[in-house]
Amino acid sequence: MDCDGMKQGGYRVEVSGWDSEFAFFVERGCIRWDSEGNKYVQISQKLWPGAIVFVRSIRVMNSPASFPATYRVLEVGAADSSGFYIAELSLAGPQATRAA
Repeated sequence: MDCDGMKQGGYRVEVSGWDSEFAFFVERGCIRWDSEGNKYVQISQKLWPGAIVFVRSIRVMNSPASFPATYRVLEVGAADSSGFYIAELSLAGPQATRAA
């Protein structure tokens, strides 16, 4: 996948999680963000709003290992002519639980 095809460019990442058929996947894709800080990932797997995905930058030679960040899928656009979906993401952190 060529990240230059995304609007405003992008960076290569590895995305993993569960697709709309609840099948686990690992795929290389692209991520970008806009001036307001909204993040978008472009992959061929169809996701659903509310899904959790893990995004890890693809390291280049001689760079330190990167660790995945956890995101929640906010919205998913229709597939483009190449069959790729663009999903809007929100960083997902630990959720507090109440003591009973």
